[in-house]
Amino acid sequence: MEEITASSYHARLLMNQSGIESAARPKLTVRAWPAIIFWPVFTIALLRILTLTVEANPNPAPATVPSLRAWTGDEGTFTFTKGTLIIVNSKYRNQLAEVASLFKNDLKQISGDDHKIIFKPKPKAGDFFLTLNNSDAGLGNEGYLLQVGNNVSIQANTDAGVFYGTQTLLQILKLDATHSIIPRGTARDFPLCAYRGQMIDVGRRYYQMGYLESQMREMAWLKMNMLHLHFTDWDGFRLVSKTYPGLATSPAYSKDDIRQLQDVAKHYHIIIVPEIDLPAHAKAITDYNPKLRFSCDSMDTGHWAGSKDGGWMLDITRPEVRAWIKSLLDEFIPEFDGPYFHIGCDEWEFENKQWQCPELVDYMKKKGYAKPTDVFVEWINEVDAQVRSYGKTMQLWNWWDYKQSPDLLPNKDIIINVWTAAPDHFTTNGWQVIDSPEDGPDALYVSPGDGGTSLGQYGYVDSKRIYERWNMPSDPKLMGFQLCRWSDEVESKSDAWLDGWAQRPLQVLAERVWGGPRSATVTAFYSRVDALGNPPEPLTTSSK
Repeated sequence: MEEITASSYHARLLMNQSGIESAARPKLTVRAWPAIIFWPVFTIALLRILTLTVEANPNPAPATVPSLRAWTGDEGTFTFTKGTLIIVNSKYRNQLAEVASLFKNDLKQISGDDHKIIFKPKPKAGDFFLTLNNSDAGLGNEGYLLQVGNNVSIQANTDAGVFYGTQTLLQILKLDATHSIIPRGTARDFPLCAYRGQMIDVGRRYYQMGYLESQMREMAWLKMNMLHLHFTDWDGFRLVSKTYPGLATSPAYSKDDIRQLQDVAKHYHIIIVPEIDLPAHAKAITDYNPKLRFSCDSMDTGHWAGSKDGGWMLDITRPEVRAWIKSLLDEFIPEFDGPYFHIGCDEWEFENKQWQCPELVDYMKKKGYAKPTDVFVEWINEVDAQVRSYGKTMQLWNWWDYKQSPDLLPNKDIIINVWTAAPDHFTTNGWQVIDSPEDGPDALYVSPGDGGTSLGQYGYVDSKRIYERWNMPSDPKLMGFQLCRWSDEVESKSDAWLDGWAQRPLQVLAERVWGGPRSATVTAFYSRVDALGNPPEPLTTSSK
């Protein structure tokens, strides 16, 4: 007979509780009785430990938009009070003072309280702390580390990273019914894509200054960082020019307006990418100065809306026209602070029409080119040199390559906005790319005036697919993605009507390009977005 000791009894019992049954249960000897007396006490203690472990679940990730890339939950909460101070590491006062001021303004809108900003090296318990004292290079230029314990700290490598950390913190406070409770834990958050953009067609349809400012606030709330403004098109040149008085189509944006937009953009760590679409889509320009038009009908007209009456393209075969364009760009390129300037280059006529234009063919032959499209690319590279002379990088649409095959190619320092092809067609050939497909299941074009008002139509974004099933392209030269909002045929519609088609796609794209874990369905994601609600009002607004 096997003798059962206390230790062997505990072992056997634990084995049986684990689902491992012994072959035979031996009879107990007298020496087993101490174990029988001890075991209930041991079991109660063990169950108590297990119960405490179950009760002490770590905090789940806050339901921010976009979702956090990584979250490690702790136990308990931090309570935000009227006495909470915003402490800025005094070593980084110059870099973080503006972020702190904006944070203070937004906090007041959410909590109703005005919190002091103090510059000193370290926080105390109960404080918010903003610092660039961070050693995590993996966070990049826009990532941050949010740590919630006895105080709340946001660490980053740049002021942009600290700013995005404050947006997350504001969202967490807004989600709480009392606007005071923050779950303890650590968020390590950073974007998947460097370029996270929205394009708005303000050429065909003028958008009020206040609307553009509110859009920038919404973009910052969603951690998007690029606002591409398509300032010109066939029916509108929306920039007031001193070089060419009378060129602007009313209403238009003055130099003061441009300064104000950029100041707001700077607050929200958004880069404005200005576009003057040349040399096609130029009817507003040729209405102002008809001498810039082609003489040949094949290049003067086109098959696009607004092109049939002529004046669609500028005649870049003539030196005086190129000089006119250069003067225009010399005026506006330095007006913008950002590193990019977009010159459009969209929907220049196809090669069959180019061959029908005597002046274009003559110029081609004079320059020794084999194809008239090479003249177009020659001009692109000429303007690229002009843009680079201002220390900026040029962007353009990929039209030169669409159903055309020039021998001359755009310079590889130009960033290509791809809308008619797969991005790898250009990245494999050396260009950096921003992707915004115009149609198909992965379309990022919002064009309700072109029929895009229901699933499957051109210009309609399938937000469910983009959120749940989009196989996002990836390439070292693919900088990111952009939602393009076009105003064709809906110029008279209200802001609210236009937002009805663009808001959900923008929210979906924001979550995808940030790269955090997604909700199970797009419907669940919308519930998360709607529970969060609107951001605080912009720092400055305009009624213009």
